[in-house]
Amino acid sequence: MSRRHVSKIKRGKTKDIGVVILAYESGKKSRSHTPKYLLNTASGDIFLEEQIRIVTKTFFKNSVYVATGVECDKISEVLPRHVRIVENQNFHTTGPAEYFRLLINNSTEISLLFIDGDLTFSEDDLFDLDFSRSFVVCAEEACEPQEIGATISDGEIAQLSFGLKNKIHYMFFLKGEELKLAQKI
Repeated sequence: MSRRHVSKIKRGKTKDIGVVILAYESGKKSRSHTPKYLLNTASGDIFLEEQIRIVTKTFFKNSVYVATGVECDKISEVLPRHVRIVENQNFHTTGPAEYFRLLINNSTEISLLFIDGDLTFSEDDLFDLDFSRSFVVCAEEACEPQEIGATISDGEIAQLSFGLKNKIHYMFFLKGEELKLAQKI
């Protein structure tokens, strides 16, 4: 069976999904002091460009947003014209919640897929996601004490907290009631 038939059955309609790439972290954790999403890949492209190319191939009719604050001028130089920049000008004094607030307020879609700007993924990874309801991508790997993890019971997230067994990869999808709750926060 070809991918086209499998994806259509699995994914359903995705035209009302806004895709958000979170590129707001500083590079303080790396030796180069440059955020990973601005580093070059093996192919010579900038990591963020490669992510956008994969997202655009998978969601070719959808809006793509990049949330940024730190290094905004460098990020905007590498973005294609169809990508919307949502800039947090107060990044020095605010945290991730402000980025999410700005993104939710600036989007017009009824659902949003959030992808960490440091996360590597393939086109197939995005095709395998089920957009019929909200989700968080987790992996069975140990979390660092300062990372948020999840407790999973019967395929559902029962608890989110620091240092739990299942590490949350920063790819999550909000729609319906979950998106409305995020808007209220």
